[in-house]
Parts: sequence; C-alpha cells; structure tokens
Amino acid sequence: SGNYNQLIDRAIRWLGLAFSLPFLHQSFEWVVFYGYHIWIIYVLFVGIYAGIFLLRRYIDTKNENLLLMSLVGLVLIVFGLHDLFVTLAVLSPDSPHIMPFSALLIIIVISSLLIRRLVQSLEVVEHYNESLQKQVLMKEQKLREEYQKNQLLQKKQILNDERERIMRDIHDGIGGHLVTTLAAIESPDAT
Repeated sequence: SGNYNQLIDRAIRWLGLAFSLPFLHQSFEWVVFYGYHIWIIYVLFVGIYAGIFLLRRYIDTKNENLLLMSLVGLVLIVFGLHDLFVTLAVLSPDSPHIMPFSALLIIIVISSLLIRRLVQSLEVVEHYNESLQKQVLMKEQKLREEYQKNQLLQKKQILNDERERIMRDIHDGIGGHLVTTLAAIESPDAT
C-alpha cells in the first residue's frame, strides 16, 4: 500500500544533505560535472520514489489530485532524463534542454490544485452558512412561538386576576349588604 514510510523519508533527507555537500566545492567545472553526473541520479531516484508513492496513494484513495501530481512528476522525470541524455551526449548535443519548460506545467498544476481547494473550501463555507441560517431561522421561529405563548399566558393571568378582583368586589359587596341587612333586622330599633 502507499503508506508513508518515515525510515525512507529520513534516508532521503540525509542522502540529500550528503549529496549536497560536494556543491560547496569552489570549482565551477566540478560543480557542473557533479550536478550532471551524480546529483541528477539522486534526484531521479527521489522523483521515481515520489511518483510511485503518489500512484499507490491514488490507487488507495482514488483522489484525482494525486493522479494529476503523479502525471506531472512523470513529465518532470522524462524531461529531466532528456536533458541528462543531452548533457551526457547520449542524445544529440543540438537538442535543446526542455526541463525549464516544465516550470510552466508545475505552475499550471499547482494553480489548478489551489483553485480546486479554494472552490471546495468556499463550497464548505457556503454549506455551513446555509446550515447556520436555517438554524437561526428555526430558533427565531421557536422564540416567536415562545413569545406568543408567553403573551397568551400573560393575558390569561391578567384576565384571571381581574375575575378574582371582580369576584372579591361582588363577594364583599353582597357580604356587606347582608351584614347590614342582618344587623338592621336584629337591631331592636328595627321593629
């Protein structure tokens, strides 16, 4: 499977450091010789390893971005091999170096991947925004319903309080008349 291997990653970094040290040599001819005869082979193997890793990950995940990066890596390896063979005189020395043209391909692919990622992020943000708006509308509706229920309960409470007051007034009024009438009947002066 295309799982990440820390041991291989560490080995690639340490070998990269070791293979980079000869570039510190002061002779331009040596640096050119070393770059085209030794360094390029290291870079080629690292590129092949990365391409295989990306293809395995694509097979596992079916992520189109990994396939696109694998294809770009393959193009870079082919262009690099072409330029290496021209430099080593395996191909005609009149053949142009084409590796610099791969920079445009890399820029296009990276831009495409970044734009895809941006669009996906915007879609996710839009989805969450819509979801939040729905939740806010639902909460507003619940608040309105609760407010209406509260208003209705307050009206009922006011009506109940008013009924009780009227009942007290009636009770007190009738009771007062009854007491006055009884007092008048029982009073000796009333006869």
